[in-house]
Amino acid sequence: MRKTIRVAAFCFAIWCAALQVIPVRAAGPARIVSTSPSITETLFALGLGDRVVGVSTYCRYPEIVKTLPKVGSFLHPNAEVITRLRPDLVIVHAGPHDVVRQLGAVGIQSVVVESGTLANVFSSIREIGVAAGAGDRAEQLVAELQRRLDRVRGAVAGRSRRKVLIIVGRRSGTLTDLIGVGRGSYLSDLVDVAGGVNVLGGPGLPEYPRLSMESVIRMAPDVIVDAGDMGDTVE
Repeated sequence: MRKTIRVAAFCFAIWCAALQVIPVRAAGPARIVSTSPSITETLFALGLGDRVVGVSTYCRYPEIVKTLPKVGSFLHPNAEVITRLRPDLVIVHAGPHDVVRQLGAVGIQSVVVESGTLANVFSSIREIGVAAGAGDRAEQLVAELQRRLDRVRGAVAGRSRRKVLIIVGRRSGTLTDLIGVGRGSYLSDLVDVAGGVNVLGGPGLPEYPRLSMESVIRMAPDVIVDAGDMGDTVE
């Protein structure tokens, strides 16, 4: 039987919510701006939430970030809005923007972290931790995540692998303009860890391919993970 799973929050939040956050008292930037949900959730998991003064439009976890000033999306961060928040550190993903140069011109420090694979997630956690003065906690966080993933691998070892489709974008309220997850994404890596097979994980497909309902039916996934409200992956 095919299952559809609604994912209400960014998948990375599941990891961070499961971790005991240890407050950080190390020296470091006092005012930090995040430009994506994964960066925001990493900062809170590192115990740096009280230093976050601005977040992206799509940041929803933890609940308190909904009250913080919004600085645009991870594809289109707004340098003018960020500057008004007087940050000591801005953390961004590489993308089709010029925000690092713009912020550098007014003396604001930026750090660019990688997105993509699970390995990129771990390296980003470490880079964010070092930049924010929480390098030791970042290493603890990575180690804990790796232990949890290893437990998942052990729990599913020997089971038959199910075909999984992850949807990260669609036209609101419809099943059109679908965007799936191909290889090269940490979400695809997590499918493998959980004992599944990403139906879009074959060679030659883009990281986030556009799909029709006809192609979904043709692929016949056993499980569909609906994360269609994740944000600007549809832009």
